[in-house]
Amino acid sequence: MKLLTVFSLFSFSILHITQANLPPLADRLTRCGTGTAAKAISGDRFILKSGESIKLAAIKAPMLFYKDVGTVDRDRSWPYAVAARHALDRLIKNKALIFYCEGRRKDYQGRLVVYPALRDAPNDLLNHTMVQQGFAWTYPYSGQKKAAFYFYKVEETARKNQRGLWNHKPYRPKAASQVQTIPYHSFETIIGVVHKSARRGPYVYLNFSEQIYEDFTLKVPINFIPHYFNTDRLTSNPNKDYFKGIKIMVRGWTEKKGGPLITVDQKDRLIILSRQKI
Repeated sequence: MKLLTVFSLFSFSILHITQANLPPLADRLTRCGTGTAAKAISGDRFILKSGESIKLAAIKAPMLFYKDVGTVDRDRSWPYAVAARHALDRLIKNKALIFYCEGRRKDYQGRLVVYPALRDAPNDLLNHTMVQQGFAWTYPYSGQKKAAFYFYKVEETARKNQRGLWNHKPYRPKAASQVQTIPYHSFETIIGVVHKSARRGPYVYLNFSEQIYEDFTLKVPINFIPHYFNTDRLTSNPNKDYFKGIKIMVRGWTEKKGGPLITVDQKDRLIILSRQKI
């Protein structure tokens, strides 16, 4: 199967390209401001001394909840959330920062979405550092493809070395074929080889065994498919199973639909680990 998009090339090459081969990510982004950090609120959020709230782009740290201002709700907070906040705080507290942007610059809560770097180390993006040290997952939104290219690679190394959150068993990737290990209503990373796929309405459903109503299912919007495959071939033969035998990794929230299901809501949260059919 021939994959034509840049992302598809990235999906295959992520296993083979070393970080040393890549130019600094900061050189590929747009500089979009400066500020001085006050303190970290979580492993992917902090506040400037001006009072503005900042969200680190293209990553997700374990969720941290508060009972009130300054008091962590440890019952609701995810494992490793406090450690991730402390790690970010050590990196940014009272530091002068440069901001870089890619894609949207504010999220739905009005927070500035950026790639910050220390002013005296402008190529060392702190998002990258948090993923590299195992304090956050790569979790790109629309328009953050450049960062995804870099962050998935360093995440792979952190995961193999069980750094940070990857040393916590519930956070490790789960095999799509071992459906009994995949909890419902949980943030998960799933790796598996597609057994079959079927198009129904505006979605393609990927399954990983013959038990399609009980196994893990991946729900992909049909308009995302050109991101991975040749649109013309897909349109000319929409019933052909282009996904079968391909190894993928997906990240997102599980829900109960027969077995566990993840809906791919951002294109770069599904990556193809192998183009060669297995």
